[in-house]
Amino acid sequence: VGPHESRFERHLCVMDLTGTWCSFCPDGMTKLNFYVQKKEWKSITHMLALHDNTQGDDPMGIELSSRIMSDFGNYGYPMFVTDLRDSGSLSDNVGDILPSFNRSIDEFPAQCDVKLSSTLSGRSLNITVDLFAELAGKYAVSVFLVEDNIVAPQKDGSITHQDYNHLHVVRALVNNSYKGDSLGTLEAESEGSKSYTYTLPEEWKLEDMTIVALAITPDGYVNNVAVAALGESVDYKYLAE
Repeated sequence: VGPHESRFERHLCVMDLTGTWCSFCPDGMTKLNFYVQKKEWKSITHMLALHDNTQGDDPMGIELSSRIMSDFGNYGYPMFVTDLRDSGSLSDNVGDILPSFNRSIDEFPAQCDVKLSSTLSGRSLNITVDLFAELAGKYAVSVFLVEDNIVAPQKDGSITHQDYNHLHVVRALVNNSYKGDSLGTLEAESEGSKSYTYTLPEEWKLEDMTIVALAITPDGYVNNVAVAALGESVDYKYLAE
């Protein structure tokens, strides 16, 4: 029997651990974005910027950032995590970024995919995430709410930009753990599903928000990603025939 050949596109998730108080963080995002914007990665790599406010005042800070920092090596800010597997510094070890992307594709090919649907009523958001497993195993899903174009101060070297445009900002983790809500053991060629309801704060700009769902395989790594605007749906990402 030969290796499994997936019918799905393989998408990656890269996290940027950052803070508005962090003078090295804009440069870290620039370095990370340099790789993400390359032709071969742009359409399949999805960024999550996790802001921290334990080391300084950050209006976008969430506790999750410092927890992931601690779990993945505590390189200090800025730091990247690829597919909840590889991590490294965005100040020093930037040469680790591209190998982590290549490893995801070469060593961890798609064995599942996720699709998203949601409805929005006022500020109440209902989300359904479905995961299709091509191989049997224990799968999980994580769901993030992300906002772009947040204008807020950002320290950058020796200066502070008062009107910095922050992108890919994680506003909230909808489920219980970033490591995923379990779908239990799925048989090969079967689906699991989770549904969530979340009330969106008034200050979040709905038109700049997306839902990012991560498919997590039994090894605890991200194996696929789905992204959709609020109130919209996306299907599984089948490879072109």
